[in-house]
Amino acid sequence: MKRGIFLCLGLVLLCMVHVKPVQAETSIEDQTIALLEPFYAWVLENRFVALPSKEQREELKAFFTPEVIQLMADAEAVQDYCITVTKKGDKPWVMEGTLLVGPHEGAMEVSYGELEIREVKKGLIRVPLILSYTDDTQPKANRFRTLSWKEEVELIQRKEGWRINNIAFIWGQDLQSRLKGYVGGGKKECAK
Repeated sequence: MKRGIFLCLGLVLLCMVHVKPVQAETSIEDQTIALLEPFYAWVLENRFVALPSKEQREELKAFFTPEVIQLMADAEAVQDYCITVTKKGDKPWVMEGTLLVGPHEGAMEVSYGELEIREVKKGLIRVPLILSYTDDTQPKANRFRTLSWKEEVELIQRKEGWRINNIAFIWGQDLQSRLKGYVGGGKKECAK
């Protein structure tokens, strides 16, 4: 009798080892949140970064497409060049403001609300978000205490998963255009 019980338990354990459980495919919503939550945690922790350094770009590779990372590297190279060629006492051509959170420096929070994903085409989606800044020096309920603004993150599907390809800012410009404009403008300004 004992032998039969042990034989049955052994068969059950053998089946458990060799039979792979059926896993549900992760939804686009779950994949999107798995990318955006750590990205915006990084952004909010590094909220005053104008242009990410080489070390910061290494961290951001987990979130952005290689093309965006390269644009950031190009912008840093132009900025470094412009700083070296600027006459002493003149203001160099440098990236100002925060690069990843639109028009307001120092975003303090991001809101996803009811996650809205707009599939533009297969492998390309857009996710609207709301960012906010709270000025604790202002009294509660003061109209200048909290500023909120919208951004729209464009995600593209790559073999390593979803990556941020662009961020559309409230004033009509986007991350890629801002970086390309900075690189082009710096090459012209600093060549003088």
